[in-house]
Amino acid sequence: MTVALSTELAPYRPGRERVGLRPRLRSIATATAGIALTGALLGGAALATYAATNPESTGTVCTDPAVLGMRISEQLEDGEVVESWCADGGGYVAATVDYPGGSGGDGEGSTERRVWRIEGEDLVAVTGCTDTAMPPSIIEFLECV
Repeated sequence: MTVALSTELAPYRPGRERVGLRPRLRSIATATAGIALTGALLGGAALATYAATNPESTGTVCTDPAVLGMRISEQLEDGEVVESWCADGGGYVAATVDYPGGSGGDGEGSTERRVWRIEGEDLVAVTGCTDTAMPPSIIEFLECV
């Protein structure tokens, strides 16, 4: 009995490792999360810087005349703001308000002086001269004795 053996030798060449889909997706997800986190941190820092340096973002109604007029109008039923201003570094708002007279505005109207204390974003009506914390300009405006 004869057996023929033939052996061919070839040098070993390691093949490229096959990377499955999961490790690839994991690295993509990790990179995306890192970029998103960096973006959120930079965005938050930019927003904080903007809020700290922009006077309109401080929450006071006295920084923008349009906002001031809108906030006063919210406090009035039928009146029209003729003039408004802030006093005491933005602590009080004063306004001269015209009210139409009679039904349909055909009667005699009236003009009133109105004052509000600013508490955060809210305007709290000041009635009379009993508030001892009012600045002199508001006391004079209300003609308190």
